[in-house]
Amino acid sequence: MSKLFFAIIPPSSELEMIQEKTLPVLRSHSDSWRIANPEQWHITLQYVGEANPIETIKIIQAFEKIKLPRAEEIMVGGTPSMGLLVQHESGPVLYVRIAEKHPFLLETRRIVRSIVDVSDRETTTFHLTVARAKRKEKMFSSIVSAIPPFTSTFLPLGVTLFRSEEQNGKTVHIPLSTRAFSL
Repeated sequence: MSKLFFAIIPPSSELEMIQEKTLPVLRSHSDSWRIANPEQWHITLQYVGEANPIETIKIIQAFEKIKLPRAEEIMVGGTPSMGLLVQHESGPVLYVRIAEKHPFLLETRRIVRSIVDVSDRETTTFHLTVARAKRKEKMFSSIVSAIPPFTSTFLPLGVTLFRSEEQNGKTVHIPLSTRAFSL
């Protein structure tokens, strides 16, 4: 069984800016935080969950038939630029804030949800995970204020369906299919 999710990959220039703002602080707190591989940073649109190979093929086929909306700029960061997701199954997650209730993101997620039954997997925020706490039992809220505020916008190119799997003790996200936003 594979774990599937839909995500937007920010342009490399945007990811480099986020790395410049976050990695120095995260490295100074490496005893408490496990930095996510920046090459795999993404904005989660919708977590699908586990799917067997046949279900995965059906989802890919349905995904390749949908029409995505016209791309609109997405704002990342803000004041504060970072957030802490405490209810994550693996423990606290440090993430970059993404514009809440952005109509373009909400519409894109609605379209993606039309091809999969995810009624029991409500995604409440759009976020870009940069690190995970090494210990579940401790709260590390001080790191949120340690990263200086930043704001940026970018125009996304498309949505990618990923399969997430463990390889050599690390989670790896494998792209299965990508759809471009309408022009």
